[in-house]
Amino acid sequence: MEGKPFRLLSYPIAELKEFASEFSSCTGLGEELAEALVTASIYISPIMVISKKHGDVIDKLSVEKVKTCKKLSTRDWKLHMRIADYSVLDMYEFSVNGALRAIESCSRNELMRIINDREKAVKRDTKRYWRIRCKEQTGEVFLYYIDNLKLYVDKCGLEGACGKSNFAAALSIIPVINIPLGQT
Repeated sequence: MEGKPFRLLSYPIAELKEFASEFSSCTGLGEELAEALVTASIYISPIMVISKKHGDVIDKLSVEKVKTCKKLSTRDWKLHMRIADYSVLDMYEFSVNGALRAIESCSRNELMRIINDREKAVKRDTKRYWRIRCKEQTGEVFLYYIDNLKLYVDKCGLEGACGKSNFAAALSIIPVINIPLGQT
């Protein structure tokens, strides 16, 4: 696991490591999942979930899902994993700026506006997956969207982040690719 192609991820500032620990304890998420969500936000990356254990938790936390009704080919998987990378990248500035506004204003009304805008952005983003997306609500989940800001505020309260602008980088919207066991 040392060297190419792997790199040890570290927190760019100590406050974000402390935030990941707080995020884990106040949300009730395990350390692994909380750290994955925080580091995915910091490193502007989607998460890939293979574990059924985490998949069930993520399903409950998600603000939106993209379902597919067809068996995906290797080509489909590769394409849509790249698209998930664009999802997090294209929404990053918008979602971190929103988190920053919420943290700096510490206003419940402003927070609700920001959360609403983020929900709309996620709905728009799901359209990227038109090639594989199910029109019905049946099918296998390909992608979940986790809103770290909404999750944090719902479980921990806004007050814990008020004035701590360094936390904004950890509070973006994270696409989570669901890789069912036994599929590639």
